[in-house]
Amino acid sequence: MNQRATPTFKPPSPDQVTDHLRRCAPRVSRAWVTQLPLILLLVAAGMTLFAQNALTAILPWLILIGVVAYAMIRVRHVRTIQSRVMRISEWTQLEQHERATRAIWKMLPAVQMMPELHGRLVALMAHNLDRLTAWPAAEVAYDYLIQRMPADHPGSIQLQLQRTVLQLFNDELTSADTNLRKLRPMALEMGASPISATYHYAALLQQVSTFHYADAVAENKDELVDRLRPLGVEAGHGYALMAWSCYQLSLREPDSTTWMDQAKDWWHKATLLLSTQKLLARQDELKALAAQIAYKAQSQEEQAVADIVEQDSAEDLEEVHQLLDDQVIEEPQEHEQPIQTPEQSSPSLLDLVHPVKPPSVSSQDDVMQAAETSTDHDEVVDDIPQDGNAQDDTQVEDTQQDKEQKHD
Repeated sequence: MNQRATPTFKPPSPDQVTDHLRRCAPRVSRAWVTQLPLILLLVAAGMTLFAQNALTAILPWLILIGVVAYAMIRVRHVRTIQSRVMRISEWTQLEQHERATRAIWKMLPAVQMMPELHGRLVALMAHNLDRLTAWPAAEVAYDYLIQRMPADHPGSIQLQLQRTVLQLFNDELTSADTNLRKLRPMALEMGASPISATYHYAALLQQVSTFHYADAVAENKDELVDRLRPLGVEAGHGYALMAWSCYQLSLREPDSTTWMDQAKDWWHKATLLLSTQKLLARQDELKALAAQIAYKAQSQEEQAVADIVEQDSAEDLEEVHQLLDDQVIEEPQEHEQPIQTPEQSSPSLLDLVHPVKPPSVSSQDDVMQAAETSTDHDEVVDDIPQDGNAQDDTQVEDTQQDKEQKHD
């Protein structure tokens, strides 16, 4: 069951609690009212003995039916109220304190004629106001119950110890010290019980509230777990106080890490029973300790991750070196050495085109000499075809003369 969000909820003040309890005080019904059903049954039985007509004979039966119907309605009403009180108790156990406080405020007028349920609802209201950190209002509810119970009753002793714890939270140190001195013999006689555990928690809270951190650690470091075990998960608040005491001692001795280690151990035990949010809601000064432990835990995690990464890198590098050392490189023999052909890159299009170098002209004399050489070359070329034509004409004439001689 999820707790309904009530952002506008405001716990009642001590004066409001006092006025509401006075208006809804339990009342005892008169004796004749409680005995009325029995009286009616006796009247009906007497009427049956002296019945003279039909009316006097039927009237006793009508009275009997009325009494039975009233009893059934009354029983159903009581069961309905008891079921509502049981539901409120479940909401308190489920830590739905705002919802439970609202329901108790509305239910108190309906249980005025039921003193047992009324006292139970007032006790639940005090507990819920305590968890809502409305300590002055919760102290008023505890006082209301303590005044109506015997002083030596175990329930009264438990309520007085709860009120003492609230007085310590309200910085009423003188009243709290007086109550602890008075309740110490009775609480220690209970042995391993919730009353004794509550006393030890209140004593530890008193030492922390008065800044006697060394005394708190010295008196409780070995037996605190056994002393607070009857409280169940609520023992986490006591472990948180021990962690706070060790943390304060570590601030006094910054060179020593022993106190901080002990503070971490106690804080770990406390968070195993209760969440950090619940611990801080009840004791706001623990925020500094929670932040310090969370910061150191984060730093240790980051360092551990860095060490793991560095270790993995070193292992990988070592494996690579091992593989290189294990690899055997065998050189090939002379007759097994393959013929290596030089790899030639395929010629490109620019390599196929040979560059043509232009003639270089150094001076004017060189230019004139080059011109004469070209002229002589042209003359020689012109003479060659003329000599060739003359030889061809001579061969033609000799051929014709031979043909004429053969003809003759």
